[in-house]
Amino acid sequence: MTRRALLLLPLAAAAQDGFPPSAPGGLALHGVAARRYLGFRVYEAALYVAAPAARPEHVADPALILVRYHRRVALADVRRAWLPSLGEPLDPGFDAWLRDISPGNEESYAFSRTGARLEGPGRLALNLPPGPFTTMLRASWLGTEAPPALRAGWFPGI
Repeated sequence: MTRRALLLLPLAAAAQDGFPPSAPGGLALHGVAARRYLGFRVYEAALYVAAPAARPEHVADPALILVRYHRRVALADVRRAWLPSLGEPLDPGFDAWLRDISPGNEESYAFSRTGARLEGPGRLALNLPPGPFTTMLRASWLGTEAPPALRAGWFPGI
């Protein structure tokens, strides 16, 4: 294990306290990571998987990402944050699903062989069929271009 991974262990253990050890469908908590902006914690995200994986690209479906927000984020900033990984224009259904974010809000992104199901407060669930957009959305969380802080929290040592 790398020195960096050893330094992150206490943070990861402390962060996991707020997330349950398992999720519906037999998924187990794989790890928790925090996303910061200008030093402020914006959200924590928990990754639930059916089978442990050493690297993000080895995570098999089904997988669940549960996001808990700690800061307010305006809708325009939410959209702007998705553009680097999803491109412009955003998928119309996904764009319509997005909302302003308030502290305490939670969103879930469930990925399976039948697509993805997104849930969040103040809106209906969005079911996405398998296809290019769903693949890009999954990759934005688990791909090589995913935020380094998430990768480090979920997969220490990579």
